[in-house]
Amino acid sequence: MSKIEPQNNSLSDDFNRELRACVTRGLNWTIENLPMFVPENVANPENMKEITELALMYSFINQWNDSRLKLQTIPIEEFLMDFFNDPLIVQCARKMPNHFDHYFIAYMTLRMAGHRLEKYEKALESIQKYNYPNCSEKIPYRTLELQYMQWKAGLMKEPPDWQSIYSSTTLGLCPNPVFLSEWEVYSITHTLFYLTDFCGLTMNLPRDKNQDVIKVLESLLIYYWKKADWDITGELLINMVALGRSNTSLFKTAALEFLRAWRLDGALPGPHFSLSNEVPDPKNLFENCYHTTLIGILFCGSYIRRNINTN
Repeated sequence: MSKIEPQNNSLSDDFNRELRACVTRGLNWTIENLPMFVPENVANPENMKEITELALMYSFINQWNDSRLKLQTIPIEEFLMDFFNDPLIVQCARKMPNHFDHYFIAYMTLRMAGHRLEKYEKALESIQKYNYPNCSEKIPYRTLELQYMQWKAGLMKEPPDWQSIYSSTTLGLCPNPVFLSEWEVYSITHTLFYLTDFCGLTMNLPRDKNQDVIKVLESLLIYYWKKADWDITGELLINMVALGRSNTSLFKTAALEFLRAWRLDGALPGPHFSLSNEVPDPKNLFENCYHTTLIGILFCGSYIRRNINTN
């Protein structure tokens, strides 16, 4: 494990102002659309995806200790606490431990941010008696995700076995990005989220793999930026910040295009959003933009943490 030093190679003041403006618009749009994050049916585990991703974004923005961003996320915090205090949510979590990822990951992100909900704590104790979530079969990067979340939430005393899990992921096994599927690219970006502690001050990527990983990331960034896939581009930009590559010409150009793609209403278009639909209905806009907008907020927050708030 190595320590990452703060970077003093930030882009221009104009870029920093644009980044602040974009993250503010993104957070305002998210807050305006909070009702859209409520699952249609909380008893259906698949319906928990949106609110889990919202909780993840909130947790890391909160932990990055930027006073302006923390103030802006207060309505999101209040919304999440109200939702997860609903006895029905906890009841579903307790009754379906095999869907741990759907019902408990979001709570673990709140736990990471310092929150404790008594009913959820009791539910955790209850399912752990049956060895959940450890008995669940998972693909490697999802194993890393689960162990990382448990460790950060204080449910594991020891950190994950970074090296062992990394070596079995797509990132650890594939030296060439040419034939990677979109799903495998998401595996790479998420593996790096956990290995770099979401742009934290420690790095758990093996030192001898650093340059190889950067080459893969830069190749993927060129492709997905040119494709205007702002969802994957945003995740790759977060990875680049985490690996100390936010001072390169490629990063600067891609990051500027990424910010320019942000709509004035605060939504960041996802890969399936149609520009031909100038006034999409609210549900269509949300479904096609919410994830990319959350990623955009995380990118802005990570850049601010690493390049602007260096004290």
